[in-house]
Amino acid sequence: MISKRSLMPEHPEGSFLSIPVIPLELPPLRDRRDDILPLGRQFIARTCEQNSCGPCALSSGVLDALYAYAWPGNVRELENAIERAVMLAEGQPKIELGDLPPEIRAPAPRTDSPAEPESLTLAEVERRHILTTLERFDGNRATTARALGVGENTLWRKLRAYGVPAAR
Repeated sequence: MISKRSLMPEHPEGSFLSIPVIPLELPPLRDRRDDILPLGRQFIARTCEQNSCGPCALSSGVLDALYAYAWPGNVRELENAIERAVMLAEGQPKIELGDLPPEIRAPAPRTDSPAEPESLTLAEVERRHILTTLERFDGNRATTARALGVGENTLWRKLRAYGVPAAR
């Protein structure tokens, strides 16, 4: 006769033995910027439901800060930051920049860039910013131009100078 005890002698009652059947490998959140907004909205909804507070949205400044941050703590750090922000917003309709943790409001320079910021020229900083913004908007040049506060023709000339092929 087989008993529960003889099958799991080393595991306490009610615990589960984890066997990796299909390993999932996800890139870190810093490489999945498009996931920040949907995850943030999910965390806001869950936190509001758990704490019986009204729904709130993210201000544009908060969105910029969330996209700019490097997320070394990955999704769990985003979840904690959103939960904190919802609690500090105290029922306000929008989460503001001041509700975020200080390290996210004013992040340290990202370490994934190969050159030190002191060694970059203004032209190189501008080029990187334009290309990063273009990537953030999935190549949509009209949206990128609006986000950068420049005309589409100006963006087109800059991208041509950087050797970026014209959009089709």
